Amino acid sequence: MTERIKAFLEHLKDGFLDFLSQQRWFRQMSSHWDELPPQSKNALFLGSTVGSTFIGCLMLLLLWLHVHSLGQELKAQDALLVYLHQAEEDLIETARMIPPNALRPRAADKNWPLTIQEMASQAVGCDKENIKVSEPQDGEHGEQADEVMMNVRLHHINIKQLVKVLYALESGQSAVKIRHMLIDTQPDLSGYLDLTLAVSCFTLKKES
Repeated sequence: MTERIKAFLEHLKDGFLDFLSQQRWFRQMSSHWDELPPQSKNALFLGSTVGSTFIGCLMLLLLWLHVHSLGQELKAQDALLVYLHQAEEDLIETARMIPPNALRPRAADKNWPLTIQEMASQAVGCDKENIKVSEPQDGEHGEQADEVMMNVRLHHINIKQLVKVLYALESGQSAVKIRHMLIDTQPDLSGYLDLTLAVSCFTLKKES
């Protein structure tokens, strides 16, 4: 089997050399090469060797940089997945510790900005003065409830705090609904972000 492979490769080499020898441009190059003095041949050979080596090293460097960049991205993604998984576990543990309806606002409570501030501050773990709530605007007035709308702004929070405040406002809270969410990431890649929420709060008429 080895002898057959060698014979096949020799046949391919001979065929390729025969093909080149029949080409006019190759014959012209061969004649010019033969006319060059030995010093010029050595210089061209050395130059081509150095150039090929330089190009090969450059290609290896670029390949290494690309692989290194992909490795850094994979590490960052793995770290983010671990962080999100830990945040999910912390959120589940926090939810188990919150008594039922502990954060539910009274349906007849008209001071919604203060109520939203208290709910968000308890979830995030900061002073309610650091949570900005816009003036409430009248929404729809239905047969069973009246709606007021406002924007809630939280600055410099992490992903874990974001999940907690969403859970506190939305999950299991029939009186508060999140209509829209806008996240602005920090340009310093610190992992902190700014969160803006558009929420609707409902006051049940039968309890007013």
